[in-house]
Amino acid sequence: MIHAVRIIWVLVACVFLTGTALAQNYPTRAIRVIVPQQPGDPCDTFARLLGPHMTKNLGQQLVVD
Repeated sequence: MIHAVRIIWVLVACVFLTGTALAQNYPTRAIRVIVPQQPGDPCDTFARLLGPHMTKNLGQQLVVD
């Protein structure tokens, strides 16, 4: 019984003693998407077509290389 009470107190202490996580603004630079295919390949074309839509949705510049 005493062991269970100790465990409960430890769990309560863990909850109340944890600090808040402060997130940074990420990413701070443009996101680079590297397509490992040659230019004009279907994968490259798809990435370049998808890039502007992802830029709009993410609110961050996306660069396709």
